[in-house]
Amino acid sequence: MFGSTDMAAQGMKLMQSLGVAVRAVHDLDSLTPYLRDLGQRHIGYGVAQEQYPLVGTALLWSIERCLGDDYTPELHDAWSATYALIISIALSAYE
Repeated sequence: MFGSTDMAAQGMKLMQSLGVAVRAVHDLDSLTPYLRDLGQRHIGYGVAQEQYPLVGTALLWSIERCLGDDYTPELHDAWSATYALIISIALSAYE
């Protein structure tokens, strides 16, 4: 879908994009154009809007597995809210 079968490279791109979003989550003026561009690129890759929540579920599951007992309900809520914000902006490119 993304033009590469190198899953390690795709994982790195995901982590880089998440890093950008998390660092800028309190500066939506600078984050919004980046996320809209990301959404535009995903349209070009053939990503359907319905796939974003699936990625969010997988992301939260992965974070929980990595953090183990350190994964608190508050951390879950913070990541859920952050991912919801990220996808709401990225999905605006589909309009």
